[in-house]
Amino acid sequence: MAALAEFETTPAGTERRDSSGGTWVSATVGDKLEEGYESRNTQGANYQVRLYSEAGIFFNSPTVVSLSNLTGVVKYRPASDGDWVAATAGTQYTVMAVGTGIGGGGSVVCGAPGIFRPRPWK
Repeated sequence: MAALAEFETTPAGTERRDSSGGTWVSATVGDKLEEGYESRNTQGANYQVRLYSEAGIFFNSPTVVSLSNLTGVVKYRPASDGDWVAATAGTQYTVMAVGTGIGGGGSVVCGAPGIFRPRPWK
């Protein structure tokens, strides 16, 4: 299975687990995240992941994220409705998800648990 993202920062308490819902393990910079993998920070700190092309990070509740280093098409799904909206680097959004299009990518900073899935729109 191909990686959808990787950790760019991993402050203390940053963890990941695989798609089988296995044991949470400490995350390190460069760890790859595949479909269904989950990420979180147990100490309330923000961690940063790099989304690759045609990937998304989904949240269970509205989450504040900061976006940077955007290339190609990057969209977010606002907490207020289900329509995907084009994202702008250097902006904070309250979202339910962030995704990238073909050839897109970007860094997402958040503190909430996220689940990684393939590109959320076609």
